[in-house]
Amino acid sequence: SQFMAPQNGGRYMPLFTVLGYLYSLSRLLSLVVEEKEGRQREAMLIMGLRPMAFNVSYVVVGALMHVVTSLLITLITKLSFFSMADPTLLFALVFFFSNTIIAFGLLISTLFSKARVAAIVGPMLMVAFSVPFFIIPQHTDVGVLYVLSVLPCLAFSKAIGSITTLGGGGQTVGWSMLLDGEYSLGVALLIMFLDFVLYLALAWYLDNVLPSEIGTKKHPLFFLPDALRPACLCCTKTI
Repeated sequence: SQFMAPQNGGRYMPLFTVLGYLYSLSRLLSLVVEEKEGRQREAMLIMGLRPMAFNVSYVVVGALMHVVTSLLITLITKLSFFSMADPTLLFALVFFFSNTIIAFGLLISTLFSKARVAAIVGPMLMVAFSVPFFIIPQHTDVGVLYVLSVLPCLAFSKAIGSITTLGGGGQTVGWSMLLDGEYSLGVALLIMFLDFVLYLALAWYLDNVLPSEIGTKKHPLFFLPDALRPACLCCTKTI
């Protein structure tokens, strides 16, 4: 608990935790973009596989793997830094964040065609997105924090920061504190889930509209219902 106290470096515990996911994100990006680069994905799409099914397969497999890794992380942190925290709450936070990282990886994989570049740039983006937690003033308006929570690391960093502060003060952190505070642990869990859904939706959208070497991409407004398309000048052509 002395290490976890903010004055003894506990403020940086969220950063240490986020950095632990850099390798898994790099590997995910490498695998996804390698399939795109090697044309395996296009072959599966030609055979009838839907792009969303491709992404969902990574989410399902990743989620199953993260059940095990989240249990291990929970066990290690419970026996070391977060001894005052409820292990089931720790597991929920770690598992939600792990799945958010999968969705984030699928999102940014749509921007790359080279696996090596994706594997390098992706973790760099994740580190960059973890910086706002450390540079925003301590008493920043909660509305600003909600807006910044569209970044993949802020909600998890806030949750870990809260556990660090409360645990360092000798309090037992459990589900009874789920709704305590403006940016509570419950809010952090909800935002991580919303980020997960948002990233998957954006990955699906960009996968359909961004140009690539193979295949015909859809119109940027392809998702509009047929009845609304004639109302938009840019949708007068067949989408």
